[in-house]
Amino acid sequence: MKKKSVILCHILAWVTFSLAGCNQTEQVQTRTQRPPRAVTKPTPEQQKKTATDPEMLLHEFRQSYRLVPDRRFMVAIEELDGLFSELPSAKVQTSYTDDQWTIRFRDETLGTVSEFPRFEELFGIVRKYAAIIGPKLNIKGDEDANDIMPTPGIEALQVLQNVDQEWSNGKQTLTSVRTAARAYISLLVGFRDVMETTDRLAMKAIALCALVDVLAPDSCPREKALLARALG
Repeated sequence: MKKKSVILCHILAWVTFSLAGCNQTEQVQTRTQRPPRAVTKPTPEQQKKTATDPEMLLHEFRQSYRLVPDRRFMVAIEELDGLFSELPSAKVQTSYTDDQWTIRFRDETLGTVSEFPRFEELFGIVRKYAAIIGPKLNIKGDEDANDIMPTPGIEALQVLQNVDQEWSNGKQTLTSVRTAARAYISLLVGFRDVMETTDRLAMKAIALCALVDVLAPDSCPREKALLARALG
C-alpha cells in the first residue's frame, strides 16, 4: 500500500486555525464551491422547440440552476483513492437523468443519489468506494482502547503527526485510521471558518470516516454525527 502522508494539509490547517480562530461550541458552516456546469449547445431544432414548448422552457430553466452534488463528498472519493491506490489520479464523474444523480469513478458506477441528496446518501456513496478498496488494504484490525476525541488545535495536529509517523513506519492499523478520522473531524468541528478554507479537512474526514465504517461497521456513529453537523 502506498505510504502517503495522512497529514498533507496539516500545515494549512494550522495556519488557518491560527488566523480564523477556534470555537468548539458553534456549528461550522462551510460554503461548498461548485464546479461550473457543462453547457451543451442546443441544435437548431432544439432551439426552435424550446422557444415554443413551455415544458422545454421549464426544463431549461431548471437545468441552468441545478446544483451538482456536494463536491466535498465527491473529492473525498478521490482523496481515499489517492491515499491507498497506486493508480494515476482520476476524477469523479456525475450525470443527472431521471431526477437523480449517477456517481461514477474509474469506470465503476458507485450509485445514485436524489437531486438534493442528504448526508446519508452522499456518505453512502463514499462508503461504497471504501468498500471496494477496503478489502485490498493491509490494514490490521486491533482493539481501540482510546475512545476520546482530540481537542481542536495543537492536540489534534499532534495526533495527525503521530499517525503519519506510524504509517511511515509501516504500522497501518484500524486504530490509526480511526484516530486520524477523529482528529480531522475535531479540527473541522472546532473551526470558526470565516475564510471558508476547511473543505480540504472535510474531504479527508469524510474519506477516513467512510473507511473506518467499512473496516469496522457501525463502530463510529458519534464520528458520523459530528461530521454531519460540521458539514451543515
